This record gives sequence, C-alpha cells and structure tokens, in this order.
Amino acid sequence: MNYKVTLNHNKDTIFDFNCCLCENEGLVGDLYDLDGEWFCVNHGKIKVLPYGYLYVIRKSKIGEKIMEEFTIEEATLVQGKAKIAFVGPTGSGKTYTSLITAHELGERILVIDTENKTSTKYAKVLPFKYFVLSLTPPYSIDKYVNALNYAVQRGFEVVIVDSLSHGWQGEGGALEEAEETSKQLQGNKFAGWGPVTKKQNRLISTILNYPIHLIATMRMKMEYAQDVDDRGKKVVKKLGMGIIQRDTFEYEFDIIAEMDTSNFLKITKTRCYELGGFSQDKPKGDLGRIVRDWLSTGEASKYFRSLDDLVEQITVDFQLEPDEAKAKIKATG
Repeated sequence: MNYKVTLNHNKDTIFDFNCCLCENEGLVGDLYDLDGEWFCVNHGKIKVLPYGYLYVIRKSKIGEKIMEEFTIEEATLVQGKAKIAFVGPTGSGKTYTSLITAHELGERILVIDTENKTSTKYAKVLPFKYFVLSLTPPYSIDKYVNALNYAVQRGFEVVIVDSLSHGWQGEGGALEEAEETSKQLQGNKFAGWGPVTKKQNRLISTILNYPIHLIATMRMKMEYAQDVDDRGKKVVKKLGMGIIQRDTFEYEFDIIAEMDTSNFLKITKTRCYELGGFSQDKPKGDLGRIVRDWLSTGEASKYFRSLDDLVEQITVDFQLEPDEAKAKIKATG
C-alpha cells in the first residue's frame, strides 16, 4: 500500500524526517531510500509526493514537542487527601459511619446535607463538633460544585456530602435537567444530555482535584428477596442493586464501602493495601484511622494538613498575626 509523504527540498536532511501517517499516529518513522523507492519503518513502501502537498516533521522537533508535554520523574509516595464513598440503602448507617470516619481524618468537619438535616441527629451522640451546610431543591450539579468549593474557602479539613444521589435523581438533579433541556430541543434526548454531561464532568473534576478530605454517601436502588435468618425463619431482606448516580460514578473515589441494613460494612474497592478485604459489623473508627495513617505517609503534599497549616497560610496571605488569623477562621465558622 502506498502512503503519501512529503520530502524537504534538501535531500541531505531527508533521514531527519517522519512520514505523515506516523505523525498522525504519534509514531516516529524513519524514511529509507532503497533503489529509488522510499520505505517507512512502520508502514512499508510509501509514495513520495511533491514538496508542499503534505508535511513531515523533523524527529528533533518531535522530541522537543514531547519534552514540552511530558515530564518523567521517579515515583515517590506523597501524602494525599481521602476520597471515600459509602454506598447502601436507606438506614444502612452511611451518615453515622461518614461522621466517625471524618473525625479520624480532621478536626474541622462540614456536612453538605441534602437529607433534610439528618446528620444533625447525631450531634448529641458523637463526642465531637461538626458543622452542617443544608442544600435544598433544586439539587443542581452546579450547586454541589459551589458548595464543595465554598467549604474549602471556609477552611474545613473534611467535607461529607450526604448525599450525592440527590444530584442525580433528586428534584432539579441531572435527570430532571436533562429532561427539561430535551423538551426545549424538541424532544432530542441525546442533545439534552450534552450540557448536563459537561456539568457532571465538572463535578467529577472537582472531586478528583479536591484539596481536602472528601467523604460522600450515595443511595442504592432497592430490591427485596426472601432469606432465612439465624433461627431458620424466612424473612424479607432489603438488597442494594445499583447506586443512584451516573453509572461507574462511584469509581472516581479511592475507597468504596458498601453497607447493608444490618449496618455491615464491606470494602469493595480500595487503593489502600491495608483495607483489602476489610469488613466490619457496625463500624467504629477503624477505617478512618487506617486511611489517615495511609495518607499521612510519604512526602508532604501542597495542601493544608491541619488547622495550624491553615493559620500559617492565612498569616502570609493576609499579613496577619497568628492570633488574628485564628480569629478570622473562627469568625467564618
């Protein structure tokens, strides 16, 4: 098969060029003149066309371009921030488990609550303080993103989103927005999803690049099945059959923990070696401590790791004394 390629007028430099097909495929393909016919190392025999019809690139230029786009460095362990998802049916203990896990990760905890302030029910039960930011309908994706960014600005160390499912299936969530947009476009459902997908991708980007610890809860679609209990009696059991969010959305998190209505937790995905195969009945703070130890190992990250780090940064940014910085943080909640 013949491939089109352009050669420079200067035949002395012909071997410093790459064929067009190679360039399009991101390859480096030397050209060779064998008895008057040109061959590319990747594509075989090629047809040479007059200069200017297509183009070729010097290998040196390719190298310079690669150097500009990529950097290779030795892998080193760097401290990071948690991205944990607790998924399960209503009543499985997602909110409570999120709170006790957050307590192990940091002191200043904020719950972005879409569950009608359900998280406040644990305020007298738990021996630590946390704050609540209530989201009300419409549960737009933009509202979630803005709330997440606002939490960072206010100096919180751990944020719990309870729950992300409303942003998908709730009033004003992604499904409703896509439907409304489709109606405006004469029922074109495919086109209706265009702007919503962009917003959803923005939410994913916010989660992936979040500079503080993030915990999210997501509901599961329910199905009922008959089972046998410990006494041999038949009982109806509630089963989780899929997360209420966009397909595979949960896999944007480093750790996924599924919970059932008996408050049993099982890790189903993790990048933390110590959590491989982890499960626990009525979770305590163990999971949070394991994650904290895992993420605090390695070189220091560029993000705030404690309230003292935040105070230090504010003293620089606002040219304040440490006591003034602490007062500023306290005044903002």
